[in-house]
Amino acid sequence: MSDKKDDRYIGKVRQKTFHKKDGSGSFEKFTILMDNPMPQNQDGTPNQYHKGVLLWCDAETGHTYQVKQVELAGVSDNDRGKGFINSLKVVLNNAYHVIKLN
Repeated sequence: MSDKKDDRYIGKVRQKTFHKKDGSGSFEKFTILMDNPMPQNQDGTPNQYHKGVLLWCDAETGHTYQVKQVELAGVSDNDRGKGFINSLKVVLNNAYHVIKLN
């Protein structure tokens, strides 16, 4: 059981429905948006709601990224057979997902 003072709520899940351009149906997209990831507002004033940042240190590129958004993506049939229903995906060249720090 967790001690409430150590709990951190770092983001919220958004569900959006997208309709295919060819009219053949629609699909759902789920995204996790980090809560107040920036320590400053756009005007430079301190963000009173900022609680911290989530960092991704990428082993392949050697770069560190501040995570702003994570997608809930699918899994392989093999993983589904093991009980997994989603994976978490960060797109490193997407400014909506991350800020490159170094």
